Amino acid sequence: MEDKKENNKPECFGILDEVFPLSDSGIREVRERCIDCPLRVDCLRKALETEDGIRMREELLERMPVRGMGDWLRRWSDKKTLYRMAQAQKEEGYFLSLWKELKQVIFSPILFFSKDKQINIKNAFTFGIMTGSIGSMFSFFWKFLLLEEKFPAVINILKNTGYFGSVDAIIFLSFLLTPIVVSLEILIYSILLHFFLVLFGAGKRGLKATFFVICYSQAPEIFSIFPMLGSIIASVWKIYIQILGLKHVHET
Repeated sequence: MEDKKENNKPECFGILDEVFPLSDSGIREVRERCIDCPLRVDCLRKALETEDGIRMREELLERMPVRGMGDWLRRWSDKKTLYRMAQAQKEEGYFLSLWKELKQVIFSPILFFSKDKQINIKNAFTFGIMTGSIGSMFSFFWKFLLLEEKFPAVINILKNTGYFGSVDAIIFLSFLLTPIVVSLEILIYSILLHFFLVLFGAGKRGLKATFFVICYSQAPEIFSIFPMLGSIIASVWKIYIQILGLKHVHET
C-alpha cells in the first residue's frame, strides 16, 4: 500500500513537504491540492525563489541518488538553475527583498511562519528595528503636530525652557534614540512573553523562536505613517501577527 502511494507521489523530492509543513490543517489542504495540480511546478518555482527555498533545493539535490547519466544531467541542470536564481536574488537588492518580506509578513503571516524557515536572528532583529523605528518616528511626528495644533502654549513652553535648545533639537534627539528604544522594547517584550509561554506549556522551540516572531511582528508599524488611525491599525495587526506567528513557530 505504501509502495503504491509512493509511486503516485510526484517527483518533488519532498520539497512540497518542506515548503508547506503539515503542522497546520489549512496548509495541508493546500499541499494536497498542489500535488494533483498541473500548475504545481510553477507555484513551487515561486516558493523556491527565496533564500531558504534555494538552500533547501541545494540540500535535496545533494541527497538525490545518481543512478545513471540521466540523473546526473538533471542534477547538473538543476544546479545551473539554482546558481542563476541565487545570482538574480543578489542583484535584486536588499531593499527589494525586504519589501517582499514585509508584504508577506503583513498579508500572508500563516504562510510566512509555517514555512520550514531557518530562524535568522540577525536578519529578524534588523527587520524589527527598521520597521519598528519607522512606525515609532511617524507616530511621534503626528502626535507632535497634533500637540502643536491643539496646545500651542505647550510648544511655546518647550521653546523657552532651554533644556534641549529648541523644538527641532527635541525632535532630532527623539529620532536618534528611537532605534535604541525599539531594540530594548523588542528584547524585553520577547523575554517576558516567552516566560509566560513556558509557564503555560508553550514555547517549544525556545526564546530564539519567540524573539524571531516578535521582530517580524513589527511589520504593521509602517501603517503609522498615516495619521490617527494608522497607529491603531498597526497595534491591532501586530497582535494578530504575534498570535499566528507564535502558534505556528512553536506549534501550539
